[in-house]
Amino acid sequence: MRIPKSLKEVLVKDYIQINKIRSAEYDNPFTRTIDLLCIFNDRKDVLKCKPSELAVDLTHLLEEPSRILKKNFTINGKNYAIVNHVNDLEAGQYMSFTTYLKGFADNPNVHIEQMPDILASVIFPVDKNNKVLAIEPSYFRNLAEDIRNTMSIEDAYPIAVFFCNLSRSLMQTTQDYLNQKLENMTEQSRKTILEVAKDLENDGVGLPPSIISAMETLQKDHTTKK
Repeated sequence: MRIPKSLKEVLVKDYIQINKIRSAEYDNPFTRTIDLLCIFNDRKDVLKCKPSELAVDLTHLLEEPSRILKKNFTINGKNYAIVNHVNDLEAGQYMSFTTYLKGFADNPNVHIEQMPDILASVIFPVDKNNKVLAIEPSYFRNLAEDIRNTMSIEDAYPIAVFFCNLSRSLMQTTQDYLNQKLENMTEQSRKTILEVAKDLENDGVGLPPSIISAMETLQKDHTTKK
């Protein structure tokens, strides 16, 4: 019976399943144990075991992974490094990054399935001298699959959390800046920007809802003052 000794031995794809089990409600704790063991073992083999053989402590698999961040690591035999800053991303990468972050940033454990796509947006292949290598068009999708199937959750989770926190900080800075600028705009300018922002939001690539809400509030306040 295979039982990981720690989360270092748990792949991202396995932790996604663990997280679903952790979030589920079980009337019988024994059923939870069986479901956890079936992630790492054939279900038929697990069900053939005697109850006494399955009386194992699996609480370590339900813990939150470490948040210790590594800047360089190996995925499926290839060397990678994380981008130094969100601003170093290209526009297309940043768009993908923020789209996947919408749910994850609010509750990482609920949206853990998005982790491979988030990481694929902020990880780059490097050579032995840590120089970034050229990437193919299929790079992001292939890397997301490699992250899901071969990367330890102990390596992946800290990267996702780090960039979520960084993104929240960046969005707050952007919101504060926009609020200041909107206060000095004419009524027509505010209306135009608000309409464009809502159109972009409907297309799935717009500003965060908090920013759009602030724009609407400023517009209402300005109208009321008149």
